[in-house]
Amino acid sequence: MIHKTLTLGVVTSLFLLTSCVQTPPVVEATLSPASPYPVTETVAQTDNYFGTTVADPYRWLEQMDSPAVQQWVTAQNALAKPMLESLSQRQALKERLTALWNYERIGTPFRHGER
Repeated sequence: MIHKTLTLGVVTSLFLLTSCVQTPPVVEATLSPASPYPVTETVAQTDNYFGTTVADPYRWLEQMDSPAVQQWVTAQNALAKPMLESLSQRQALKERLTALWNYERIGTPFRHGER
């Protein structure tokens, strides 16, 4: 159960990342015979933050418009969707979140015409 939750968290986190300028590698988002998860390529990307070198091998996944990233996401979704759809509490969670997020929103006042 933990690995399923972690997979959802990882996929969700990757969607929240911003785009970057680096060119992504060509990725074959196929299932590995040893693992049910799609293969995730890594790149030799490092950044230097105030003298500290930080590796970022998954930087290419930040380019959401990249065909390689879209192919990887499609493969991840193909693995995750059947598991998520089979959860018994999925509908109850959806209804609860909808109830929490579906409230009246009032924007910032602004000048309209002479008023």
